[in-house]
Amino acid sequence: MKNNKIIIFDFDGVFVDDFDFHKNHIADFLSINIDDKEFYNIHSGNVYKDDHVGLELGNFDVQEYCQKIHDNLIKLPIVDGMSAVAEQVQKIGKSFVVSSGCEKNIRDFFENNDICTNMCSIYGVETNPSKEKKLEKILRESNVEAKNAIFITDTLGDIREANKVGIASIAVTWGFQRVETLEQGVPFGFARTPMQIIDLIQNYFLW
Repeated sequence: MKNNKIIIFDFDGVFVDDFDFHKNHIADFLSINIDDKEFYNIHSGNVYKDDHVGLELGNFDVQEYCQKIHDNLIKLPIVDGMSAVAEQVQKIGKSFVVSSGCEKNIRDFFENNDICTNMCSIYGVETNPSKEKKLEKILRESNVEAKNAIFITDTLGDIREANKVGIASIAVTWGFQRVETLEQGVPFGFARTPMQIIDLIQNYFLW
């Protein structure tokens, strides 16, 4: 049964508290001012398609940005408890990371935290800017039905993309967006601590 279960994690806001980190670095990279509200709001959709708040992330060189932030990003502290989650999910199914960030940055972050063995199947922006497409790719290549996958994330935009593929989500409450925003996507449940992620995954799969 383990081989038929897929657990997919977002990275930013789930494994690392980097809302201010990215807001400030993107503002510097684009030489614009970004306030908390507009940066918060773009995460209610796919950040690379946003055209409503004057921050069109698809218009910048993502690879150049990733290279610029690499050394600082990989040194950020991992959210307390997420290393244990990365280890525990291996007992339930196969794990993946789906992110809007760059694969090398994420892989190096996990290597710095000694969890790359568990979390290094990474689908970043290089694979596709659309998380919907990346989730579809994982299902197709794993030959797993959507009902046998779960997505752990911190943004409404991610939940909406997962919903389009038929994948249920677990929303963490320590990330980029608040519960009242995340509720709009109707996730399977809310994890208020990292270890609650494991409980919710087990409940979802009846494991």
